[in-house]
Amino acid sequence: MPARLLLGKINHLIRESKMSSVSYFYIYKDVSKQWRWKFVAKNGKTISVSSESYHNLLDCEHSVSLMKGEGPSSPVIGDDDFKANRN
Repeated sequence: MPARLLLGKINHLIRESKMSSVSYFYIYKDVSKQWRWKFVAKNGKTISVSSESYHNLLDCEHSVSLMKGEGPSSPVIGDDDFKANRN
């Protein structure tokens, strides 16, 4: 079964389960057998994905830890259009 189809089925099962009541990080192996993560919102939609793949599971988990730890206190910045629309 292709990885994309399998992920679709997994996401459907998760949405139907109690997991859909919480946001979560989902760690998986991609088609290249590399580790990746994605962040899934309470509505079951993926809103963030790892920008790279990892050879080691521990490195992938470390990336998730960074997102969880540094994310809440990180400022939001943007380009000139962003700044113009925020003032």
